[in-house]
Amino acid sequence: LQCDVVVENFRPGVASRLGLGPELRDDKPSLIYASISGFGQTGPDAHLPAYDLVAQAMSGLMAATGEAGGKPLKVGESFPPPHRSATQWRGPWLGRQHPSNRERSTVCHGSSA
Repeated sequence: LQCDVVVENFRPGVASRLGLGPELRDDKPSLIYASISGFGQTGPDAHLPAYDLVAQAMSGLMAATGEAGGKPLKVGESFPPPHRSATQWRGPWLGRQHPSNRERSTVCHGSSA
C-alpha cells in the first residue's frame, strides 16, 4: 500500500469485502483509515446507502422544491456539497505531517457503493 490515508464511504462490510477495509492496517500500522457513514456502522439503517438523493429525500429538502402541489424534486446542488466529504481526510492527513514525517503523503479515496 503506497498511501498514508484511506477514506471510504461504503455501506458497512463493503470495504472489507473489496479488500479495502480497516484490515489494510494489518500490513501498514501507520495507515490512517477514515470511514464516512451516512447511517453509522450499526443500527437499523446502517445497511442503507447514503448518497445525495437519499439525503435529500430523508431530510425533506425535496419537498421544498418544485411546483406547489407537485411531486418532490431533487435540488440542483449536491447535498451535502461534494467538497465537504472530499475534504474529510484533511484532519487525519495533516496529523501525518508531524516534523518527524516530512515525506510526501498521498491519499486513497473509495467511493459510494
